[in-house]
Amino acid sequence: MTPSAPSIKIGSKAPDFTLPDKDGTPVSLQDHLHPNGVVTAFIHGVWCPACMSHVASLRRAYWFISREKVNILVVAQQPPESVDNFEFSQTAPLPFPIVADETGEVFSMYDVSNEHDLHHDRPSFFIDQDGVIQKINKSVDTDALTPFGV
Repeated sequence: MTPSAPSIKIGSKAPDFTLPDKDGTPVSLQDHLHPNGVVTAFIHGVWCPACMSHVASLRRAYWFISREKVNILVVAQQPPESVDNFEFSQTAPLPFPIVADETGEVFSMYDVSNEHDLHHDRPSFFIDQDGVIQKINKSVDTDALTPFGV
């Protein structure tokens, strides 16, 4: 982790990262940028009801988003073996990966609060195929995803 995180704003280059998924397989942001970008969402963990609401909103919006050939990647601040817990609460597997940022390093890179309470934002970023942040959204409402232009 760097002492001072770069300014995260629309038009800036998104920091690249590689984190493990539920099976420990490395997943990188770079791998999800094509063909038309990625919606990257941050959640504190599967224990957080508001975070799970955010993931459920992304699941509902998945058809719309994927139709535009945009990927979804969720970053959770918890151990890799815990990100599988959301799958157990669903009737079908998630159509997108949840990766584990156990140390909070990627949260810091994106200037996302890593406070573990229900009052902090769970932002989403629309990052285009060139790795540039095009939209920052601090809502968990599915309808709020439409301004991403996807």
